[in-house]
Amino acid sequence: LISLIIATIWKTFGFDLILFYAGMQNIPRHYYEAAAIDGANGWQQFRHVTLPQLSPTIFFVVVIGIISHLQMFDQANIMTK
Repeated sequence: LISLIIATIWKTFGFDLILFYAGMQNIPRHYYEAAAIDGANGWQQFRHVTLPQLSPTIFFVVVIGIISHLQMFDQANIMTK
């Protein structure tokens, strides 16, 4: 079971990382500048600027992840017999 979990993480981590990186690049810098002027620290900027702006990306990654995990029977069958 542990090897199956590690193989799944290894298989999906790179794609998810690229999607989150693209989502982070779509967040306008002026939101962070406005939050810094208002006195927000790093955690507050993450919670009030980054997470709301990344919510479509998070939703897409979760949906794609659920679909790919439902289609993963063959890998589990081959690895565990």
